[in-house]
Amino acid sequence: MVKKVTKYGLAAAVTVMVPAFLFSDPALAISWGKRQPDGMVCRELLGKPHDHDGHGHGKTQSEALASAIRRWHWFTSFEYGKRWSDWGIARRKTAKCSIGRRGWKCEVEGQPCRH
Repeated sequence: MVKKVTKYGLAAAVTVMVPAFLFSDPALAISWGKRQPDGMVCRELLGKPHDHDGHGHGKTQSEALASAIRRWHWFTSFEYGKRWSDWGIARRKTAKCSIGRRGWKCEVEGQPCRH
């Protein structure tokens, strides 16, 4: 037999779940920071480096690369916060660029880190 959820039971569940969702760090459920030998803290997932990527397009290679880095920064900031989104201190960085009929396309990848 299925029991009805009372309005009080639903209200209690919402009262508990909404603040936990809004005020917790959702990134901690996905990955965590691990302190490196040099003092940096970098994101890991299941004990392996957790890299993010970014894709960009532009008329020139430098425009496409800058666009890809901005997208990497935006997504990393969205997922983990601004402290993690500095491309300059990211680890394991790679960039691949190519030219096509519509201009340049670049893809970057790097492990988010913070001081």
